Amino acid sequence: QFPELPTPSVPDAQVFAEPPQFEERFVDGSPQLRLTRRYSIVPNRAGPLVVPGLQVAWWDVAAGAAKTASLPDLTLDVAAGSGAFATPAPSSAANPAPDQSAPTTDRPLA
Repeated sequence: QFPELPTPSVPDAQVFAEPPQFEERFVDGSPQLRLTRRYSIVPNRAGPLVVPGLQVAWWDVAAGAAKTASLPDLTLDVAAGSGAFATPAPSSAANPAPDQSAPTTDRPLA
């Protein structure tokens, strides 16, 4: 069982977490669990951006001791943008016509 991993706090940026992905399997009769977390980081300015390294406390069953796994900080060099925002072209697929074959109601279903 993994502890809940906090979303990193990155100064001068917004961080958006995707849902975690879990992979469970057995290797040589021992259970293994892999947790994958993905984050989107949107910087607020150009220049160096430091993403703090992650630390996870865990129990080493073989050694009978608490341990900590850690990753180093990650420094990114953010380039300046053009300042222009791209406007997506309207698409007919974005607003498809309602499906007339499916029943509809304006009343609550519960």
